[in-house]
Formats: sequence, structure tokens, C-alpha cells
Amino acid sequence: MGLRYDFLYPGTSEEFGLSERRFKKMPLAGILNVISEITTDNHRLEDLAVQEALFRLDKLSVENFYCPTSHFSHEQMVQDLNLEAVVDFLLRPRFLPQFQLKVLSNAPADLETSLYRQEGVKELVENPNVAKGLEDAVDLFSQLLCSLQNRVYAYNQLRWLTGRRQKLKILTPFNIAILQKYTAMIEKFAEAVESAESGPMQRLKDYIGELRNSRFYRDVFGVFDVSYFKDLRISLDVTIGRNGVPTASEYHSSERANRIPAFRLISRSSHLAFVTAFLKMWSLPSTFAMDAINTTVQRNLDDLLKVAEIIGPVEFYTSGAGFYRRMNEIGMPVEFPALLPKEERRMYLPQARNPLLLYQEGADERNISRIVPNNITYDADKNMFVITGPNNGGKTCYAKTGGLFQLLAQDGLPITTDSGAYLSVVDGLYTHFVTPDDIMAGEGRLKNELRRVEQILKRVTPFSYVILDDPCGGTDSSEGARESGKILYGLHRYGSVVFFTTHLYEVANIISSSNFSGASNMQAEVLEDSVSGRPIRTYRIIPGKAKSSYAEDVAESVGLTREGIDALITERAQLGVFPRSLLRN
Repeated sequence: MGLRYDFLYPGTSEEFGLSERRFKKMPLAGILNVISEITTDNHRLEDLAVQEALFRLDKLSVENFYCPTSHFSHEQMVQDLNLEAVVDFLLRPRFLPQFQLKVLSNAPADLETSLYRQEGVKELVENPNVAKGLEDAVDLFSQLLCSLQNRVYAYNQLRWLTGRRQKLKILTPFNIAILQKYTAMIEKFAEAVESAESGPMQRLKDYIGELRNSRFYRDVFGVFDVSYFKDLRISLDVTIGRNGVPTASEYHSSERANRIPAFRLISRSSHLAFVTAFLKMWSLPSTFAMDAINTTVQRNLDDLLKVAEIIGPVEFYTSGAGFYRRMNEIGMPVEFPALLPKEERRMYLPQARNPLLLYQEGADERNISRIVPNNITYDADKNMFVITGPNNGGKTCYAKTGGLFQLLAQDGLPITTDSGAYLSVVDGLYTHFVTPDDIMAGEGRLKNELRRVEQILKRVTPFSYVILDDPCGGTDSSEGARESGKILYGLHRYGSVVFFTTHLYEVANIISSSNFSGASNMQAEVLEDSVSGRPIRTYRIIPGKAKSSYAEDVAESVGLTREGIDALITERAQLGVFPRSLLRN
């Protein structure tokens, strides 16, 4: 069994040229093994075992994830666009966060897949009962893991029993709980997607239908009505001999368990015992039923976990719908943008607001007024933008927002803009931000930065999206501007979408004076206080070239003026941190 790719991709394994046997199989037995390892020697809390099992499932899902179509593959993008924070704060999956990060960062580069996913998320937004049903079904899966954990723990404590039948008999309450959770989960999935219309939900409906028609499901629930396991109660009396070994056991149960229609057993079972029993009576005592339950669970543990292959894809859609719902609840404008073919090469994001700003340290996540919106737009004729302006003025946030929204939209997810948003899909999203690796590479920041830019130049096409945040800063301004000009020249020739932020104002002059027909200068707006004359950052990005970085203003805001530094040194000397006599004038 492998991951079900058709919930995330509109094609089938045959259309992708992959047979089912070529899919990397997900060793779900490893999930049970992890539960067993945790519970063998000491009975730790149930939720710990379940968390460990879900962690293993998350890891297995990531390892087995395969993109059968073209997709984004720029690893640095995960860090540069803060995608882990996107998963943690915006999508908030309950069970498989690493899988969601994997899917998010490997966004499809074809329009068909993006539209397919968007259709699925939209349906859950428009039909919250469907989304709630799927969330409940996934929650029941975690409860199924908990029941399996209880069974594994109980089984490990029965080493002193030599008879296999005796072991299974004592496991009866656990096995019933497992089938109760499994039944409820499958039926909840079926109920949730009963009237599904979108492609992904239709396929989920078909998949659940396959499970309900499987031999395992028919063998169990062809004998027992689904309602049979609801509120079923079983107890077991065990007689212990003088040597501490059980010598006898007996079931005690409700009337519901004691009487099961025998004709159902006859029609679904080949066991001679059931046939013989049918000849003797119209209904069977609980012993036969309980033995059938125990044997069925023991033989089909892997089948009970088969549904694990869809948990990640289902959670992708419920998480996307949950993001839309939370933004809508706090009054943040949120939309599904119109998705266009890559050949159109255009974007319009009216009043785009980066939702990650809601979750900055100390921020009120419901105070959307603190986020300054900006329009982000380009077309095939004008799609290169050099952004200058003051430090802490919003340049980097603006560039990140456009890239993040491109990624979210191509994953089929909503974005926080006003209505009317649209964008063309791109064949790749490439980012370059200064990282600790630049310093640790052992060859100087500038050289390492240029190597990374070179790799981008080797991969981009006219249909790519590139964000370069303050490159070529590891040298003097004139040399940095010259190298920046070379990079922009190459990207301009490609015709790629480019957002280039820099504190080197000479770069803006290059754009103005050179033959960059597809390029424009933009700046982070700064107003002047009418009383103090101090700069006021508006965090709006507007056309034009900035005149200053206002570095002195930034230094003052954190106390790094000459007077502030003197005060800091004097205070530390007075506290006795070091002898004052050692200070220079």
C-alpha cells in the first residue's frame, strides 16, 4: 500500500506512467511496531503512544510522497518564505504537519493540478458540514490508533498465557473497541462525502466505497450490522489457579452480544462451526461471535490501518478550509484567486496582506488593522521590480508576500487579498535571502551569494518567479551595485518575474539609466513628521527611487546613538562588571 496520489493530483497512476507496484510502499506495520516499543516495558500514557504513532505516520507519509507532475523544487524557499510558520500558524494541521509542509513546498507547476486542489478546498469552505465530517473522521482515526495501542499493551502483558485462543479471548474488549472506532471512522467518511461534487472529494467517496466493499469490511460487517458495535459491552471473568496461571475464562455480555442473526454468519462465513450452529439455532451465543471478532482483528491488523494512506491528503484540504475560515472570522479579506495559464504571465493581488504578521511575537492575532495592505501586480511587459527604501520599511515583507501568495495559490489554497485577485501559474519559485550558510561557507559572503544566484540563473525560465533579497551586500557599494546589475541583466533577458530588494541605491540608478524595458523602480514610502522632522514609515510600497536608508533612525530606535552607547558603558562600569580605569576616553 502506498500514498493515494489521486487525492492531490487529477491524474491516475496509469496516466502518470506509474503502475501501483512502482509506488514506494508505506510500511504501516511500523506504526504498530512503534506502539509496541513504547508499551512493551512500561505503560506510559496512551496519548504518548498515539503521538509517537502519528509522528511515525507523518514521517512515512513524507518519505513516500512523490510528485508525478512538474513542481517547485527550490529547497531554500522553505526557509526564505517561512513555510514552517505557514503550516504551524495558518494551516494548523492536527496530525501530520511535516507532510503538509512537504506538499506545500512542492507546489504543482501545472494549472490543472492547481485548479483541482482549489476545487477541493473550495468545496469544504462552501460546505462546512463536509469539512467538519472529514475532521471528525480523521479524529476517529487517532482514536483507532489509541484502541490499537491499548490492544498492543494488553497483548504484551499476556506472555504468561501459552494458549493463543486464551490470549485472544482476553483481548476481546480491546478488539471490540477497535472495530467500534474503525466502523465509526469509515461511516463518518462515507457520510461526509456522500454528496461530494469536487474532483478530490469524489475520489475520496470512491475510495471509501472501495473500503466498504473490501473483503475485510464485508467479512466483518456482513456478519454484524454497523449498529451492532454501538454501545456494545463485553466483560470477561478469568479464574486464576494457585500457581497464578488462568485456568478458565467466561464471557458475560448484554443481550445484544448474546444474540446475533445466524443467517448473516451463514451467508458470509465458510466456518463449519457457524454452519453447524445455524442448524442448531436461529441465533448464536456470544462465544461464537466473540471468537469471530478476535480472529478477524488478529488477521486484519494491516487492513485496519489501510485508511492511514489518505489521512495526509484529507488533512491538506481540511487545513486549507480551516485557514480560510479563521481569516474570515477575524475580518481578514480572503479569496481564492483566479488561476491563469503560465503563458499569460500576469498577477494582480489587490490589497495583499501577509497573514504571518498576525502571529509576530507580541502581536494580537485578531488585530488585522496593524497589517498595511499593498497591491502587488505585474504583466508580461513589466515584471521586474527593484525595491529600495529604509531599513525596516517593508521591502522584504512585500517581496515575501508576493512569493508566498504565488505558492499558496498554486497549491490550491486561499490568499488574503481583496476580491478580484488573479495570477498566472509559474514553473518555479526561486528565492535568495542572506542566510548563516553564507557566512559558514568558508569562501566569503559575496562569493557564496553569487554561487547561489548562479544556480538560480541555471534553472529559471521566462515563466519563473524570482525573489532576491539584498544580494551582493558582502562588498562595497559600487562593486555590489555592479554585480547586481549583471544579475538583473540576466534575469531581464529571461523575462522572469523578479522582485529585487536592495539597500544599494546605485542599483536603482542602473534601472533608470540602462535598457531594462521590463523593469521598474519601487520604494518603501517614508513620510516626514511635521513637528520633529523624523521619518515615518508607512510600510507602503510605491513607484520611485528611495533617497536614504534612514539607518541612523533605526539605530536611534534601539538606543545605538553615541550618547546611548556612553550611557550603557558607564552603567556597566558602575555595576562593577569591569574596572572603570580600563575604559578609554
